[in-house]
Amino acid sequence: CRPSAAPGGVISIFGTNLAPVVAVAGQVALPATLAGVSATIQGVQAPLYYVSPGQLNIQVPYETPAGSNIELVVNNNGQITTSLLAVQPAAPGLFTDAAGMLVPTNRAGRGQYVEMFVTGLGAMSPPVATGAAPEGEVRRVSRAFGRLERIAASAGVVISRSPRLSSRTA
Repeated sequence: CRPSAAPGGVISIFGTNLAPVVAVAGQVALPATLAGVSATIQGVQAPLYYVSPGQLNIQVPYETPAGSNIELVVNNNGQITTSLLAVQPAAPGLFTDAAGMLVPTNRAGRGQYVEMFVTGLGAMSPPVATGAAPEGEVRRVSRAFGRLERIAASAGVVISRSPRLSSRTA
């Protein structure tokens, strides 16, 4: 069973020779290329958060349809790696630290709020452009998550489930 991703969500890809060096997106809108590395999901350019020789963190484009055999292609300066993803309308995930605690806030007393970064919520209203930050407050299109229905513009993303890839030369 392959891990699931969702449109707009963030996935981590692990492997070898995925990038020549470590590079991090310096701003939003997220870049399509970092250190000569790019990725597409079902033929649509996937924005990059982070690249390194052993890991890539990319955003699943909002345009990605749900399905069980969605093609992921990673191009490391001409070295091509492919895999298949399972994409669901929503595949929620949370940012956690190495100890499994929520970030940025992992404790709250009675009557206090816990702030958490989420990903994989799928379509939003108003729509959020792939690679861009939301403007103002956005809502999940479906009410499937009950109280987790409103997402503030400051909400972050989680690096969630990840397919394993191996590199091959094109």
